Amino acid sequence: MSQAPGYGREYEAGMAAFSAHRYEDALAHLEPLADGHEPENTVARFYVSLAHLRLGMQRMHERRFAAAAEHFRRAASVNPVTGGLCRYLATCYIALHRDDLAAEQLAEAGELAPEDVDTRIRHALATWKSGRPDRAREILREGLALRPDEPELLYQLGVMLAGEDRYDEAIEQLERCVRLAPDHGRAHLRLAQCLGVARRTDAALEHLQHAQRIDPNDAMVAFQLSLLYGQVQGQSPARAPSFRMPIVLDVHDRRAIDRLAAIIQESPDFLDAFLSLPVSEADQDVFGALHHALERAIEQCPHYADLRHRYSQIFQRLGRLEEAVTEAERALAINPRYVNALIQLAQLYQATDRQAAAIERLQQAIALGADYPDVHYLLGRMYQAAGRIEAARSAYERALQLNDRFEAARQALAALAA
Repeated sequence: MSQAPGYGREYEAGMAAFSAHRYEDALAHLEPLADGHEPENTVARFYVSLAHLRLGMQRMHERRFAAAAEHFRRAASVNPVTGGLCRYLATCYIALHRDDLAAEQLAEAGELAPEDVDTRIRHALATWKSGRPDRAREILREGLALRPDEPELLYQLGVMLAGEDRYDEAIEQLERCVRLAPDHGRAHLRLAQCLGVARRTDAALEHLQHAQRIDPNDAMVAFQLSLLYGQVQGQSPARAPSFRMPIVLDVHDRRAIDRLAAIIQESPDFLDAFLSLPVSEADQDVFGALHHALERAIEQCPHYADLRHRYSQIFQRLGRLEEAVTEAERALAINPRYVNALIQLAQLYQATDRQAAAIERLQQAIALGADYPDVHYLLGRMYQAAGRIEAARSAYERALQLNDRFEAARQALAALAA
């Protein structure tokens, strides 16, 4: 992962400002970092959207509806996914690394499993995008014939009907959806939009408020609310905006956590870039999200040494060192030749005052092939802390033999000579 000069300082300052509720300052530091597809850009972008959301809510409480709408619009443009950090990270990764299946493939899958709602919806959407809206609606109606009380089929049909300005029919489908699934936030939003077109303002406002309580991170819901409050404030000046505050990590969003867990199982290297992020005030949020996803991944694959090693690294970043030690030891119990886990466990032993065990683990790592300058330098530091000066000197000399530009090893060796 490459970072522009000064990235770390700006990231740390932006996260500190966000944690202190200084959202304008947070945006000044984080918005320049939000462009790009690396994890550092992804995390910055998420907090930019959250800062705009919270500023928008502040403006709403001040009854500055136009200013609120602008903040909500910017939040939605930065984070169209909505939801907490787990959902955001998973969706960003999938958008970059996964392609949707073609309509023909989905049609074949639908024939094999006609009651598979997810496949039917994806088939309908792919058909819609291919320019066949009549067939797309027919696919959904066929699904409703099999499963008449499936909220997601009703929702998708309502959205398609609204897209063709058939608002009365759309309202009928969306009202059925929210009766069956009262916590379907996007259905409440779409229903509110249709009701707004039908000039049923009070009902639209009620559904928008419900949608915002369900998903406080949905900036599009907040944007629509700000516009509607702006329209009705002259008619009902006593009506005060009511919001549920946006959240960073929703541990109850099991679907999002499961999606992120599946990505980590498939690509454990996905975590490496996050582990190289600068230490910041956001660590508990970012690594808390990754912790929940890894916990789920390990429940499904308890004998994967790589997952145990990454789990240990996440615990280490969260400052939970004893749990980090336990997971590193478990990784090595599964694969005793896991060099990276040996190096990490050595560092953890050192941090928890187990110097002899730390040295032993580094020696094992080197014997297994970790003949690297930084490993010998780390071993030298451990020898020096244990009072084994000659061994430390030999380790620093080996580090310099492997890399004659290793300035830290050169300085350590010079300090021993002095």
